[in-house]
Amino acid sequence: MNQRQKKKKYKKLYGHNPLNTKKIKLSRTQAEQIGRKLRKSYKKAMNRVFFMAKDLAKRIQEMPEEEFQRVIKELTPKQREQVKKIRYKK
Repeated sequence: MNQRQKKKKYKKLYGHNPLNTKKIKLSRTQAEQIGRKLRKSYKKAMNRVFFMAKDLAKRIQEMPEEEFQRVIKELTPKQREQVKKIRYKK
């Protein structure tokens, strides 16, 4: 059975063309460039998360007590425990 016949048989059975399974060939330098870009993106994302968490902790500590009590009621028990640790840490 030739390639064309195999493709037609697959389409008849499954209703769509077979997936393209061609492998992508990258040179070593291309792979290294992709790796560098991924590492850079990961570091940026982690840096953003760190500063967001730091800002959130600061806001929790400086929040007025009435607002804190109102917000804490909406949290799950585990979240309450974590927020209280941040709020009353000294």
